[in-house]
Amino acid sequence: RTSSSIVSSILKHSQNMEKEQEETAKKIQRGEDAMRKIGKVASRKQIEFLQDINLSYAGDDKASISKDVMEEVVQVCFACKSSKTSIEGAKLFNCAKCRVAAYCSKQCQVMDWKAGHKLACEQYAKVGKHMTFKHISDKRQAIVDGVLSRIRFYSGPFAVHHHSKQGRGFLFIQSECTLAEMSLMKPILSTGKVMEMDRSVLIHFLTMGEYDQELCRDDFELAVMREKLKDAVGRYDFKTELVIGKVS
Repeated sequence: RTSSSIVSSILKHSQNMEKEQEETAKKIQRGEDAMRKIGKVASRKQIEFLQDINLSYAGDDKASISKDVMEEVVQVCFACKSSKTSIEGAKLFNCAKCRVAAYCSKQCQVMDWKAGHKLACEQYAKVGKHMTFKHISDKRQAIVDGVLSRIRFYSGPFAVHHHSKQGRGFLFIQSECTLAEMSLMKPILSTGKVMEMDRSVLIHFLTMGEYDQELCRDDFELAVMREKLKDAVGRYDFKTELVIGKVS
């Protein structure tokens, strides 16, 4: 092949990649617009937090990690996944807005911005490079609110069905992912690497009897929220409300 045909092939491949990324960005934008419209219909008091407990499960105690270790974050380019720049010895640079997303070149930054980072930038700013909410702990409930809102189309009908079969109870939601991972729009960690596991959740409907016999028996720490949980389960309006317990 001649050099001109090789260049033409490279340019065509690059144009196809940009087109695919633009299409992806448009789909993400449409989804975000739909969610915003739904959010306007719902009340701002959609979720009331009765109790927020840090059970300090293994893997969640990042606050105890030393500052030196926390600073050792190895990133790759969010667009091409390269760990190096085209300039020898130069480091990857970060997005000036979120200070998290890393890039090896301006071209990769523009491509990633069009592919959806312009919508996810604020989310990365919240989780930071270390995927923790330590610097914005006061906004943690707002983030939980956002995560729970994403599954309300499934959790609502699920709760209504099981309430009709089992009586009063609550939804118990489990996930192997951290809250920070669940809050991101795309499954890309702050390091720029793709998440190794699917961001899935398990939803159970439990009565208070099942909660005592099954959950508290295996994990006594969950008994800490029993009194408020029992009170909420006893008084919620099953036609308009549901009670949720979440562990991640």
